[in-house]
This record gives sequence, structure tokens and C-alpha cells, in this order.
Amino acid sequence: MSRPVLHQAVIDRRKGFTLAIFTSLMWAILPIALKSILKILDPVTTTWYRFSLAAFLQILIILRHRRFPTGIFKRNVRWLWFGAVSGLVANHTLFVLGLDFLQPVATTVFIQMAPMFLLAGGLIIFREPFSRNQWIGLLVLIGGMMVFFVPEIRSITQVDRRFFAGAGFIMLAALSWAIYAICQKQLLVHYSSQQVIVVVFLGGTLFLLPCSTPLNILNLDPVRIGLVIFAGFNTILAYGAFSEALNHWDASRVSAVLTTIPVQSVILMLAAQSFFPVYIEPELLTPGKFIGAVIVVTGSMICSLARRSHRSKEVGTYPAPYDHSMQDE
Repeated sequence: MSRPVLHQAVIDRRKGFTLAIFTSLMWAILPIALKSILKILDPVTTTWYRFSLAAFLQILIILRHRRFPTGIFKRNVRWLWFGAVSGLVANHTLFVLGLDFLQPVATTVFIQMAPMFLLAGGLIIFREPFSRNQWIGLLVLIGGMMVFFVPEIRSITQVDRRFFAGAGFIMLAALSWAIYAICQKQLLVHYSSQQVIVVVFLGGTLFLLPCSTPLNILNLDPVRIGLVIFAGFNTILAYGAFSEALNHWDASRVSAVLTTIPVQSVILMLAAQSFFPVYIEPELLTPGKFIGAVIVVTGSMICSLARRSHRSKEVGTYPAPYDHSMQDE
């Protein structure tokens, strides 16, 4: 039997880096908004609104460009679709369950296992090149994360079972997200990024509907309703940018940029506490976190921007994974 064609990014370093940074910013601010919503709305319903709003917006985009995904039940892609939909549904649901037990910055710390899982998948499954300088950057990055984690590690013996339950949910969310990301990257061989995310969002909306209670949104005040709408826009913008980043950059490099999320989350959390004290719970942010943040950013930049190994190719030398003109005819 012939080996399946693996997705290869059409390398555009600048575009891939910009999209990855934008994605990380969206995901850094999201837990802060969701934490306020979860005070009233249950995790499953919150997740359903994120999927349904994102699906609605993405359908409008698909209708405008008339690029409808076809053949999603074919044997060679059906399991990839299942992995992508179930992985993202599990990720979103488990993440908000964990966020119900933990503070926003703590969740961004634990969820960093997700880009590490994705990095491993990029190296093992897609055989992406990884140079010596990138390995050095990765080691610096891991060291910075360990410094960043020190306050949480020291406090483990002082917390109750809620901490461990929340950490467990977030770790499982990280694993399920990596499964989604790897399946999506391979789906880009057959479909455009917009086609992939519209199917994933629709699938998630239908899957979560029986377990959600949409009318509970009437219990929210106008500010929290606005946060729900923001979460929906955040979902489509972040995953649209993330999908395109995978299309223009190696998964290992995208994952390296995503490790800056805790740093951005600390900064955004401080700003949110200052401007919206009524809606944002205070969270202890120590000087050690900022030291770790600087190291994480340094390692991430080295890992992301270091030159590729001699096996890499320049912009445009990879065959396009998906011919967009096929849907326009």
C-alpha cells in the first residue's frame, strides 16, 4: 500500500509568525472572559455558544466564497474529521471545566502541554525539520516555563482537591487539542482552512446541543452577554488564524509561539483587574512570574525564528496542499 500524503506547509515565515502571534493573543484573553461567564452559565452551554456563534459566522464566509466542503465521509478522511471534531469539542469542554476550578493565568500555565504535544506531533508524524538552534531555544523556553510554574509548584501542598481536579481537566484538554490540531493539519491536504473549521464548528454545535441549555443566557447581565458574543468571535478569529498559520508554517514553530500565551495572559490579567474589578477575580501575580515570562518569550523567539535545518525549503517550493480554484469552478 502507498503511504498517505502528509501535509507540508507552504512556508511563509512572516505570515505564519504573524498569524501564530495573533492566535496566542486571542487565546490569552479568552480565559479571562470565560471565567466571568462561568459564574452564571454552565461549562457545556458556554462551549455550545462558542461553537454555534463561530459556526454561524464561518457559514456566512463559506456562503460568500461558495467553497463548500465535499466528500467529508470518504474513507480516507472520515477518521480525520472525527478526530478533529471530537478533539476540539473535548478540548473546549474540558478547558472550561478546568477554568471553573482554577484562575485564568493558572489555566494558561497548565494548557502549555498542548503546544508541546503539537510540537512532538509535528516532529514525529509530519517529520518537520528542527535545527540545533531551535533545540536550544526549546530548552530555554522549557526553563522559562519551569521558573514561571514555581509559585504553582510550591503551593501544591497547600491547595485542596479543586486544584488537582482543575489541573487534570486542563491536561486532558491539552491532549485533546493536540489531537485536533494534528488531524486538522492533515485535513489541509484535502480542504482549505475555512472548510475545515466550518465542519468542526458545526459538528461541535450539533454534538453539544442535547447537553446544553441555551435559554440560560437570559440570566446573564448585558456585560456578560457581550462577553459570550466576544467568546464566539474570539473562537472563529483565533482558530481561523491558527489554521492558516499551520498552512504557512511548521506545526513545531507555531507551537513554540503559542507558548507565550501565559506571558500575555499575565499582562492582560493585570489590565483587566485594573479596568474591570467587578467582573474579574483578583489573582496573585508574583515577580517570579515576570522573570519566567521574559525567559519564555526569549526561548520562544529563538525556537520560532531560528533558521530551518538544511532539509528545509524556501517559500513556494512545497506543493500547495489544497487547490482553492477547485471550489470556484
